[in-house]
Amino acid sequence: MSLIALVQEKLKHHPNRFNHILGVKERALELQKIYGGNAAAIETAAILHDLFKYDSITEQTQWIKDDNEVIKYQSVPVAYHAIAAAYYAKDVLNIDDPIVFEAIYYHIWGKVGMRLETMIICVADFCEKNRTFHGAKTVYELSKKDLQQAFILSLEYTIEYLNEGGLTPFYEQLDVLKYYKETPWNY
Repeated sequence: MSLIALVQEKLKHHPNRFNHILGVKERALELQKIYGGNAAAIETAAILHDLFKYDSITEQTQWIKDDNEVIKYQSVPVAYHAIAAAYYAKDVLNIDDPIVFEAIYYHIWGKVGMRLETMIICVADFCEKNRTFHGAKTVYELSKKDLQQAFILSLEYTIEYLNEGGLTPFYEQLDVLKYYKETPWNY
């Protein structure tokens, strides 16, 4: 079974999420053509990044082998779907590629010192063509000119959204934003 077929079957009751995944794949490969990076890893990560999006927290955390990871993200359980998908890709699908693992694991807000492929997945996830929320189109247009600035802007929009909703951004989000605002990045 192809990865697309696997994801389509898993998300058969969530067609909008499946369309989102196809949009992330398309946008990520578009950005790969501009900035480079491993196209196969980018495509794989894009296809699998939201595989566990609609599973329960219990189902998501069963794939996370390190209890410290579960504890670390308990205040932001949205992270579990990403971590679970990364481990599933590695442990079940036998995709033993650190580029794919990192890009899936950190697709929500990236990480300090991330690979190019991870930043591409983060930006593509925020601004794929089906996204209609505030900032998606602006981030997309910027992403074609400056990937790092597009990434920064996507995090700023996300943090603004969380703050407006009375939610506290996770400390990693803030650390990543600070790092990329202060650190020129060569890609």
